[in-house]
Amino acid sequence: MATGDIIKPLPEEFAIAVADRDDAVRQSFSALLGGAGYQVDTYDSGRSLLNALPSLRADCLLLEAHLPDISAPRLLRDIHQAGRRLPSVLMADHALELPDLTVFEPNPVALLLRPIKENCLFSAIEAALGLSGPLPGRF
Repeated sequence: MATGDIIKPLPEEFAIAVADRDDAVRQSFSALLGGAGYQVDTYDSGRSLLNALPSLRADCLLLEAHLPDISAPRLLRDIHQAGRRLPSVLMADHALELPDLTVFEPNPVALLLRPIKENCLFSAIEAALGLSGPLPGRF
């Protein structure tokens, strides 16, 4: 390695919290992200994620855009107000479910439409973790 080269952190140095109402989706993301070396914790609702917040070890959130118990903007706002600054990636089932991004504070790093291509998921997560540059347009 040459002097001045940037050492890129390894995935196992990062933890991702996944919140989705669908157990199969949570298991799928846990297997995929865990297989890539990330530490993964899953939650079946926004409230369960909020309840875990005091002990949550997460560097990034992967959230269903329309959780049944709390809106994604409200969830992110509550996390932010609790003093946690966690970048987020939102997922929506189709274009008709796209949330109004102007109501988010803080703003999500990316919004992905399902089915999500693996390379798009990893690009969004790497951007959220600061491992890559800005994302190019819409996924």
